[in-house]
Amino acid sequence: MESPNTVAVVSNAARDRTVTEVIVETVAELKGVGMTDLTPMYDVIDPDALDKFYEAELRRSAQAPSVEFAYEDCNVIVDTDGEVTVRMLQTDESCD
Repeated sequence: MESPNTVAVVSNAARDRTVTEVIVETVAELKGVGMTDLTPMYDVIDPDALDKFYEAELRRSAQAPSVEFAYEDCNVIVDTDGEVTVRMLQTDESCD
């Protein structure tokens, strides 16, 4: 159950975009900022490794584990079926 202070956005990765592109677009949309206003994802996780993991797991099995990490005050979960879930805790304090 989500708290009332949590906002969640779910996106599906399109075949013509990488999973990291979907994450950056979703986080920017959720925060109401431009994609270039976000911290570079490579400061948090290796985007190339994430894309390669996602592509390899998608080809192998839908039963593979998901990847979860924090980015821009958001919790990001990437499932191998192409679903990207972004949850942002909205508080009065900045967690930057």
